[in-house]
Amino acid sequence: METLELNRRWYLGSLLDRGGFATVHAGTAEDGSPVAVKLVPKAPGASRELLFEPVSGLPNIVPILDSGQWHDNYVIVMPLAEQSQANDLAG
Repeated sequence: METLELNRRWYLGSLLDRGGFATVHAGTAEDGSPVAVKLVPKAPGASRELLFEPVSGLPNIVPILDSGQWHDNYVIVMPLAEQSQANDLAG
């Protein structure tokens, strides 16, 4: 299991899904809680993935727990959702 040192320490687990540009992995916080870790390869235009505003308490908005850079990727850490939105959209 790989360790990511961002603003906090996260542990990278298995691949959950692969999109057109990024991959999403299972992860674990230091306290053992599950998270999703999105890895976006550094490429022209990819940094726009990190252009977000911190929000909380809004319905249907997944909060960003941490973000940064790791190896050749931009990283976004989010709470692990109960199900994938992709499954709902494909339905």
